[in-house]
Amino acid sequence: MAIAETPVTLSTGSGDYSPAYLDRHLTGDMKTATGIRPNGRPVAACHNATWLPARRTCPGLSGGCVDCYADTLERIRPTVGNAAAWRLTEWDRLKIDQVADLAFQLMARSHSRQLSAGVDRPTFRVFASGDWHSAAMVDGWRIAADRAADLTPTLAGWGYSRSYGSAGRDLLARFLNADGYPPAGWTYYLSSDAAMTGRTRNAIGGVYHRLPVAVMAADGPTGLALLEKIRRGTGTDRRAIVCPVDGNRMSITVERRGRMVGACSHCRACLPTRGVDVAPDVVFPIH
Repeated sequence: MAIAETPVTLSTGSGDYSPAYLDRHLTGDMKTATGIRPNGRPVAACHNATWLPARRTCPGLSGGCVDCYADTLERIRPTVGNAAAWRLTEWDRLKIDQVADLAFQLMARSHSRQLSAGVDRPTFRVFASGDWHSAAMVDGWRIAADRAADLTPTLAGWGYSRSYGSAGRDLLARFLNADGYPPAGWTYYLSSDAAMTGRTRNAIGGVYHRLPVAVMAADGPTGLALLEKIRRGTGTDRRAIVCPVDGNRMSITVERRGRMVGACSHCRACLPTRGVDVAPDVVFPIH
């Protein structure tokens, strides 16, 4: 069912948020909600992701985060960093039910705008920059995601997190149910790299055994070797792929049925329609 463009109010929430306020919280992802400029270059047709300050909201940082793309972007483009800081201030003043209210309204607005823009597979990414950094944030988004599963069943949610694996940063588990699954319609990846293979290996041997792993590596073969090392002896097994875009085998947009769509919307590996159990482990080569 399509969601109206007007703000949505949840019974436990704090009231309507204006469309302008909601839009300040959202950012675009050209590989999913894709439009094409007159010059043929891709553009985010509508905003379908959240962005918080890099590093400041990442309790699970590793040595591999030294070249974080989001941190670099925030430093070279102050407007991006300032917008992220404003969003963090707004989120951190909210209680759990208010987080749930705002999160749901963000998903509802994005879903509606994607449908209006002709996106046939609406998606929503939590934290294109940043990560789970507080219990209230995770719990509120979990409530919102459960409600969105009923009210926006065509919306696929996904994210990558390093907020796992030790005291003080093991927040991702709060987004999962008792069986280790994220909310219906969501895929969540354990993000990892060469500096944290032990932490990731321990995680998938425990509460995170249902989740796929996304590895950042210098190239595809190196990443696949890291995934084999992480999975070895854990009693878990998944097929593994190298991201076709970051692996330079697919452009950021792909023609499908006579129109251009984002590469992620075309590939769907990270956004499976049959649930997290069929999501592959993924290698993202670092450029």
